[in-house]
Amino acid sequence: MPIRHGMVHVNYGSYTLAIREGDWKLILPSDVYVAQDGTLTPDHLVETTGKGPNSKFQLYNLRTDPSEVTNLFSQEPGKAKELFTALKADLARGRSR
Repeated sequence: MPIRHGMVHVNYGSYTLAIREGDWKLILPSDVYVAQDGTLTPDHLVETTGKGPNSKFQLYNLRTDPSEVTNLFSQEPGKAKELFTALKADLARGRSR
């Protein structure tokens, strides 16, 4: 089982939800998702039209792209969904595995 790290980053009253599993890191759009009481709202991947880095999904393979330059969200929808599901489970459990 690859190492998994779920995280919530708080910065001046806003937060960013992200999860890392092995070489992969998924960052959720901060203006779309809210984590509260062990749940994530909305509870599914949603289409976003934001143009800024905090307004869209970001998926990176840190082994091949450690500087997080190439967003692979569109090319790897299955991996994005897998990480999203893992993040929801971590939030419901109250911790990562």
